[in-house]
Amino acid sequence: MNSANDHMPTVEAILLFKGAQVVEQMLYSEFEGVLDHVSNLPDYADERVKGCYVRVNPDLSISGVVFFCIDFDDYGYADRSWSLPLRRMIGIAGLGPDLGAGPIQLVCRTRCPQPELREEFWDPSIQPGMNHFQILKQAVLQNELNINDQLALSQSNTMGCIDIPVVTSEEDEARNRRDKLAEVIKNQRFRIEALNNEYEDKVNELTRARRHDQIQFNEKKRLFAQKFEQLKVKYLKRDEQMSNAVSIIARLLGIDDPEVIKAHLEDLRAVGNLADLSIGDTNSEQMELIQTKAENYLLTQQLVQLKRACSVMNQKLRVHEEANMEPLVPIDDSKKVG
Repeated sequence: MNSANDHMPTVEAILLFKGAQVVEQMLYSEFEGVLDHVSNLPDYADERVKGCYVRVNPDLSISGVVFFCIDFDDYGYADRSWSLPLRRMIGIAGLGPDLGAGPIQLVCRTRCPQPELREEFWDPSIQPGMNHFQILKQAVLQNELNINDQLALSQSNTMGCIDIPVVTSEEDEARNRRDKLAEVIKNQRFRIEALNNEYEDKVNELTRARRHDQIQFNEKKRLFAQKFEQLKVKYLKRDEQMSNAVSIIARLLGIDDPEVIKAHLEDLRAVGNLADLSIGDTNSEQMELIQTKAENYLLTQQLVQLKRACSVMNQKLRVHEEANMEPLVPIDDSKKVG
């Protein structure tokens, strides 16, 4: 079913999107200047921009839209290899939703007449608050491009008019109903396809984010395991060195049980560098010095213990003497013999 506006003159415009906003509007002739590098758009340097090729009727209604993507280099110049045939694409486009003047001709990623070019287009969102069709419609109605000035006034009799089909028979009425039903079905199919594509894009985005997080987690896990192994080796080596040092000191002091040394390990650290001792690079003079210091330390410990034993013994003797001492008895002078 053809749109009623097919016989109207139209204006070709290019609108560029950022998110849910139209941020740039220009006539198609100006866009051709951008493609030919006559001018550039520095605001879009090194970006892939979502744009729309729009055909606008004299009454500011939309008759056709192509949702395309275009890349800009670091200086805001359009990609020289970009060559989408927008005019030809809209000429073979299918029908889309009704934006106020009948179903529009629509080209997007879901409705691409040339599948090999599918990735060069994008699907508009139809979610509430993010409906690109409504955003596009409102932008055109603001008429920043002065659409009326671009059209010949001789076509004014047809501006804003919509042909009303005349029903001459029941067969024509039935055909009209079938056409309207087919249009509704097409619109619903488009909505379903657009929602599916939007859902797939979100799933892919979440999948990429999850993969990125998993990579970071695995890297942190690897670094933690590496650090743990380094600390494990370090402390095992230190434990081995300390055991060797204790064995050497026990041998120097003639002690059969190294546990005696281990019991005073913290105090024996003052004797010398146990780690260096365990390496085996210590010369004879250092070994004699360590042995002498260790013997002095043990003798000092024995002396302290002996003093404590003597102190305990003296205390016990004092207690024993006090317990066995006889009390003094006073002498009565009256009982003395004269």
